[in-house]
Amino acid sequence: MLSQSVKTGEWVLLSAHIPGRAPVPIGILLRDPTDGLHVKLRRDWTGFTLNEAEIDVWGAMSEDLEEKGRHLGGTWLLDWLEDTASHSVQIGAREFVEVTDPQRIVGELYQRYVEFRTVCKCQIEAK
Repeated sequence: MLSQSVKTGEWVLLSAHIPGRAPVPIGILLRDPTDGLHVKLRRDWTGFTLNEAEIDVWGAMSEDLEEKGRHLGGTWLLDWLEDTASHSVQIGAREFVEVTDPQRIVGELYQRYVEFRTVCKCQIEAK
């Protein structure tokens, strides 16, 4: 049986701070042990009161972050976001996580911290 190597990575929760709305979790950034960046952001912005241009900007963010992560490295991107993201986009504190399969981990974190919170928040607001 082959054993998978377990190494430590870091992840952060990305939140949108849109005027007139409470902050909303929108995605997960995972820096793997090789300094690669794995990004999973929401794709559906229809629940937000945004115009078409704003939807395009928010929708393009995932690709932009992935490209910057590929060219500059995951550590650099997380450092840069911590230093510069403070208005519409904010990141939470870095959390350590064991990483054997980055795509699986980023998917699980997204489901737990973005999908679950969004579903719960919508159910509470609907009551």
